[in-house]
Amino acid sequence: MAEMLLPASQQRQVKAMTAAAGSAGHPVVPLLLCALLAPSGAYVLDNSDGLGREFDGIGGVSGGGATSRLLVNYPEPYRSQILDYLFKPNFGASLHILKVEIGGDGQTTDGTEPSHMHYALDENYFRGYEWWLMKEAKKRNPNITLIGLPWSFPGWLGKGFNWPYVNLQLTAYYVVTWIVGAKRYHDLDIDYIGIWNERSYNVNYIKILRKMLNYQGLQQVKIIASDSLWESISASMLLDAELLKVIDVISAHYPGTHTVKDAKLTGKKLWSSEDFSTLNSDTGAGCWDRILNQNYIHGYLTFTIAWNLVPSYYEPLPYGRCGLMTAQEPWCGHYVVESPTRVSAHTTQFTQPGWYNLKTVGHLEKGGSYVALTDGLGSLTIIFETMKLSSEKEEVVLPGKVKNGFQRNVVFVESVALGQVHIFGCSNFMLNFRLQKRPQKSTCQNNEIALKVPQDASKVKPANAALWRGRFGRRHFGRRRSRTRHGTHWSGRPVKPAI
Repeated sequence: MAEMLLPASQQRQVKAMTAAAGSAGHPVVPLLLCALLAPSGAYVLDNSDGLGREFDGIGGVSGGGATSRLLVNYPEPYRSQILDYLFKPNFGASLHILKVEIGGDGQTTDGTEPSHMHYALDENYFRGYEWWLMKEAKKRNPNITLIGLPWSFPGWLGKGFNWPYVNLQLTAYYVVTWIVGAKRYHDLDIDYIGIWNERSYNVNYIKILRKMLNYQGLQQVKIIASDSLWESISASMLLDAELLKVIDVISAHYPGTHTVKDAKLTGKKLWSSEDFSTLNSDTGAGCWDRILNQNYIHGYLTFTIAWNLVPSYYEPLPYGRCGLMTAQEPWCGHYVVESPTRVSAHTTQFTQPGWYNLKTVGHLEKGGSYVALTDGLGSLTIIFETMKLSSEKEEVVLPGKVKNGFQRNVVFVESVALGQVHIFGCSNFMLNFRLQKRPQKSTCQNNEIALKVPQDASKVKPANAALWRGRFGRRHFGRRRSRTRHGTHWSGRPVKPAI
C-alpha cells in the first residue's frame, strides 16, 4: 500500500528488498515500509515477494595454469600470512570456494601442472602443489568448497590424439582416481568436478562419469558443465532428460553478468565458474566489485570465481598480476594485498553459502547497483556498488525506518535496535569500515537513524585493522629487494599483520 501512494513515475524507481524471510519453522517477519523519497529517489525494502536464489559463494582459481607456482616457495611467516588473507574466515578475502586445476602435463597459460598419472600404470598423488594448497585452505576454513577441473589431459588418454574422448571410460577413470586419491592420501573431499576447461564436452562422457562416481561411492560429488558458454550445454540438457539429471550446475566463463533463457529453463544452479581475469589495480577492483553484484542482478548467477586466486608467477608471463593478491617474490617474502581482496570482503565476510539473495535487487538511479542477502534468521546484508555514484547522496529506506545517506565513501552499519543489518556502499576504489558504535554525528529520533558518512572515511577506525589499515591502494608486506646504480638494497621490514 505504501507504494501506491507514490506518483507513477516514482513507483518505477522504487526497489523492494526482503529482509528476513523465514526458513522451515521460521515465520516471515513483515518489514516496516517507509515511503520517504529523497530528491534522487528512494529504495524501499519489503518482504512481500519472498526470496530469490540461494547464494553459493565467492572464490578463486588456482590453475589454468601454474598460477600458484611460486606461492609454495614463500618462507614463513609470509606464506601463512598470504594464505590467511585468502582463506581465513572474517579476515581478508575470506573465500568460500577454491577451484584447482587437475594437472594434465600440458601448458595451460602460465605454465604446466603435473598429472597424477603420467601413463596408464602410474599413480602419484603427491606431485605438484594443488594438494598442499587445498589442505591449507581446509585448515583455515573447514567449510570451504573444493572444485577440480582438467585444463589438459595426458597424451596417453587420447592414444596419440589430443582428444580425451577416444576412450570415454578410461578418461572417466582418470578423473575419478584423482578424486579418490584426494581423499585417500590427503583426506580432502572434492565437492564438484568439471568436464574440460573451455573446450568441447561429450554428452556420453558426462553420463559415464556420473555412473563411475556413483559406483565408487562418490554420489556426493556433483558435476559442473561445461565451463565454457551457456548456449550449447543448456540446449543439450533441455533435449536430453538423462543429461539434465546428471548435471548439477551449469557454468560459464566470463558471462558478462548475463545468462541465456535455456539455462534458466533447466532449473539448475547458474554459476560464473571463471571470471574477472583483470589487473588487480584499483581499476580492476572496481571491475570485480561490479561483477560480484551484477552477476546476480542480471544473470541470477549465485557463484562467482576469480581467475586467478593469487598471481604467484613472474609478472612478464601472460596475465601478470591478474588476481586477488600478488605474491611473485618468494626469495624476499614480499607480497601485496591488492584492492580486489578488499572488495571480496564486502560480500564474503558478511554472508555465507546457504544464505538467500533477495528477489528485489537492482541498480541505483545515479549509477551503481545493490544486492541483499539474508540467512532467513534475522540477518540482512546489503552490498552497494557505487563506482559511478554522483556526489549527490541517495536515500535507502531499510527495516525499522533506517535512512542511510552516503557521499562517495563506504560504510558498514550495525544497529542493535534493528537486529543485524549490514550495509555496504563502495565508491572510488573503496574500503570497508565497520562502525563499532553509533557515530557521534548521527541523530536518532523515533527509532529513525539518519547517518552521514564523513568525507574523510580514513578517520573511521575499521574493525579489521590488519586488512583495512591505511586508505585506498595496495598494502605491501615482507622485505623487497631492488637494484639501483648504488647496488642492491632492501626496503621495508618483515611485517606480521595483526589479526
